[in-house]
Amino acid sequence: MGSLGDNDEEEADKQIAATEPKIRRGASSGNRSKKDAKPLIRIDELTPGLRTDEMIGAEVRSSDDKIVGEVRNIVFGTKDGRDYAIIASGGFFTTGKDSIVVPIRSLKVTQDRSSFFLPIVKDVMKTVPVMPDQDYKWLADPAWRARNDALFDKR
Repeated sequence: MGSLGDNDEEEADKQIAATEPKIRRGASSGNRSKKDAKPLIRIDELTPGLRTDEMIGAEVRSSDDKIVGEVRNIVFGTKDGRDYAIIASGGFFTTGKDSIVVPIRSLKVTQDRSSFFLPIVKDVMKTVPVMPDQDYKWLADPAWRARNDALFDKR
């Protein structure tokens, strides 16, 4: 938040850029199979930790390096301490009917922090339920969250 007299245009530009997809369309396969690819890092092992602006808009890939979507929102501060990334996986990568809910602790990240990886392959993505509502009422449904989280935790 700027102080009186500051110009907030730069901050507004950052917010607008965060709503626009960072993913280049057509880049469905990555380069994780190359022999010089550096190992992925668990998010809780990062030093320093991630900022939300590093996550919003970042591409998300499956464990077999296929594009899944991008991070469109983050939910922090649940009573049970579970934080979530909302991954837009539909055609236009906008938060909506094709979004999935991923426990942040399940994600891995590239060393340059440009891409996140799910612990499941692209074919298994078909079994992951979509976010049940746009009002985030699923946060108050421990049974739905437990079933959803289990898909990512057991892999």
